Amino acid sequence: MQYAGNVLQEKSESDQKVELNEGLRERLFEILFRFKVTPGIDWDGSFDEEKFRSWMDYVKTWSRKNDRYEVAMHTVGSGLSYAELDECSLPEEAIIKELNEAENNELRRGYYLGVVNQRGVHSVDPEGKVEMKLAEDYMNRADTAESKGYSRYADILREIAEQYRQEADYNIALAGKNSVSPTQV
Repeated sequence: MQYAGNVLQEKSESDQKVELNEGLRERLFEILFRFKVTPGIDWDGSFDEEKFRSWMDYVKTWSRKNDRYEVAMHTVGSGLSYAELDECSLPEEAIIKELNEAENNELRRGYYLGVVNQRGVHSVDPEGKVEMKLAEDYMNRADTAESKGYSRYADILREIAEQYRQEADYNIALAGKNSVSPTQV
């Protein structure tokens, strides 16, 4: 389906249109673009792996059928970045397994973007300490995931760590360029 204003349009040869009322349209927006609830979480906050698997299977099937797989997996991956973490700073094992599947590149890409975007607007540390600490944290998570046999998930955690390390290097270099040495005064 294709979203056009307040009308969902089929992407097939038929030109069917479905009118959405204002409330439903807003609710769909919240689900698709502010997705922060991990599928499989019950009202009491406990994780149900079977519900998670069933939901993932449904979303994959639907998104492939409707030619929305890449966008759906980016959105879902971003949402999975909000999953609660255990004492090792890793999400539920079922989530890690899903992110680790060979065919889930788009899901991992969404997860990466979700993690990086969660940081939001932040001040620049000219010494790069905050970013280096984040890089170290994600490298440790990657090592833990790797030791449990989740190499693809570990790779995406290493990419996140590298992103933070590069940001630290950039901030340090930028601070060095902008500082005035005593000999320049």
